[in-house]
Parts: sequence; structure tokens; C-alpha cells
Amino acid sequence: MAMTRAQVWVAAVATLAIFSYVWRENPAFRLAEYVFVALATANGVVMVFDSYLKPFFLVDIKQDGQFLLLVPFAVGLLIYARNLRGLGWLSRLPMSLWVGYGAGYVLAWSPQPLFIQLRDTFVHFYQVYPDGPLAGRFWLGGTVNNILFFAGVTTTLMYFFFTVERRGPVMRWSAAFGRWTIMLALGAAFGTAVQGRMSLLIGRIQFLLGTWLGWLK
Repeated sequence: MAMTRAQVWVAAVATLAIFSYVWRENPAFRLAEYVFVALATANGVVMVFDSYLKPFFLVDIKQDGQFLLLVPFAVGLLIYARNLRGLGWLSRLPMSLWVGYGAGYVLAWSPQPLFIQLRDTFVHFYQVYPDGPLAGRFWLGGTVNNILFFAGVTTTLMYFFFTVERRGPVMRWSAAFGRWTIMLALGAAFGTAVQGRMSLLIGRIQFLLGTWLGWLK
């Protein structure tokens, strides 16, 4: 749906106000931040009421007569007990139920991703080209990749193996290699997050230069 000119100007001014934080924190940035938080909160409240609370009371309770559902509803409300002095411990009850139910549900009904991840750690060291003019011949790159993958998984598990003291060069070097593997994985994940943020930045710049100013055709 195309934006009206007024909507484009509001979005552009809000974007510039957010970008002004690069210079320093200022009233324009704080105003845009507060407006965004307020809009997101209001939208969340309306969505929860319209999608969950309204059908719960009008359909499940009033129409279908499922009054037993009021019991988990009351237990869920205990999460707000953390704001009451002396009764904050009651908020742990729904939290423990949510965590336990979520973990049990995943392990009992959705174990496939876990088993797929476990299965994919079993790799063949010797690799051949799957297709192309070199199909069936030894593939050095794939072989080295699988060997490094196996070494990374094994040493990472050894890094978190605390029941045996790390004595001797094998345990020490394995734990060190596992630590470097973890750091490389975290670095790759962080790089992916940065790329995602850069995509958002490019999108806003394209909006400012194209949709707002009309410099991009």
C-alpha cells in the first residue's frame, strides 16, 4: 500500500530523529524513542486483547462454557505478583510452568530438529565431487571441511567437559581449540547480525533518498 505524502514526511522526520543519535543523545532522539515505545506498547496491548482476551471471554468462557480455563488464566496472572511487595515469589509459579511445559513440549513433540542437528554432526571424512566434470573424484576441500567440522564439534564438547581435570597436552590443546571454535562461531553469528542491521540501514537510506527526496529512480 502506497504511503501518502504526509505519512512519508512523518516517517522521514522520525528516521532523521533516530539517526541524530549518531551525533549525540538529544531531545529529538528521545522524543522519537518514546513515541516508538508508546506505539509498540499500545499495539501490543490491542493485539493481545483482540487476539486472545476477547475470544477467551466471549467464546471459550461465555459461549462454550469452559470455566475450567479460568484456573490457568488465574495462574498466569500471578506473573504480575512481582510488582507486589512480599508476594513476588508467586510470579515464579507461572514462569516455572511455562518453562517446564515449553521444554517438555519440544522434547516430546518436536524432537526432529534436535535429531537432525545430531545426525548432521556425523560426517564422512573422505569426500568426492558430487557432480560436474570431476564427479566421483577426491574432493580435497570437502574432506578438509568435514575434518575441521568434526574437530570443532568434538573439541567444543571437550571444552564443556568439566568432570575430568585438564591435564596433559591432549586435554589442554583440545579445550583451547574448542574455545577458538566457539569464538569463531560467535563471531560468525555476530557478523550475520551486523549484516542484518546494515540491510535495515540501507533500507532507511533508500527510503530517505528515494521515497522522500526522490533522488533515486
